[in-house]
Amino acid sequence: MKKKKIKKKIRKRILLLFVVCLIGYIGISNYPLPNTTNPTNEDATSTIHEEVFPQTDDPLIDNLYPLSLEDKRILTIIEQKEEYPEILLEMLARNIDMVDYMMGYPEKKGKVYTNQLENIEKGVYPLLLQYDPKWGYAYYGNSVIAINGCGPTAISTVVAGLTGRSDVTPSTVASYAEEESYYVEGVGTSWALMTEGVRKYGITGKQITLSKSNLIQELQENHPIIASMKPGDFTTTGHFITIIGMKNGKFIVRDSNSKERSNKLWSYDTLAPQIKNLWAFSKMN
Repeated sequence: MKKKKIKKKIRKRILLLFVVCLIGYIGISNYPLPNTTNPTNEDATSTIHEEVFPQTDDPLIDNLYPLSLEDKRILTIIEQKEEYPEILLEMLARNIDMVDYMMGYPEKKGKVYTNQLENIEKGVYPLLLQYDPKWGYAYYGNSVIAINGCGPTAISTVVAGLTGRSDVTPSTVASYAEEESYYVEGVGTSWALMTEGVRKYGITGKQITLSKSNLIQELQENHPIIASMKPGDFTTTGHFITIIGMKNGKFIVRDSNSKERSNKLWSYDTLAPQIKNLWAFSKMN
């Protein structure tokens, strides 16, 4: 009887010893081994950053590299940077939405792919983008619509909304502006296109004085407004935007260079200091 009890105690001790050893083994196996290839986390991070963002002597290209994490096609554009005007690369650095346009630019510049707008409805002012591949490669003066075609694109937007016409595209307006000398070399679209030039499309444009009450009154009368903008939120040089309405006491804009800015509401106090000139438009009787 005593022998049985002794044997039982021995088995319990052996089992307990086995469990202790097993727990110790598991703890050791889960403990991280020393990193012999990258001595510190800091070194590892710095290596990764070096591979993702190689440093060059060109600040513009350095600004483009981080965007390649969002769209790898930007690496192809960087490799072919000689194919692009510098201003297009600057525009891409501020607006990744231009990648599709940029990929086609080297082969498609100068070409127009449609003379019709899609899904146009009278009373609705579409967001037409200068860099839309359907017309953005077309030449306008010494450049292309994607770069300097904000004036023709704004007029195309206004004509579509006021008349419902779908045949007045940014490229057709740009061609007309060049033919009738509404494009000024080294300057861009002449302000005369906003008044006398737009009559061709069955609309009238009148210059208006900048004030909040004037803007509100014109919009309440269903008169869209084109604004010539100084450097600021919308441009670094000069730009035309279209003001089409109000919501929650702020202004709705169509910016042909940015979906993001077009989806924002703008207060009068933000817009007013950046406005150089204004024109309100209506349909001819």
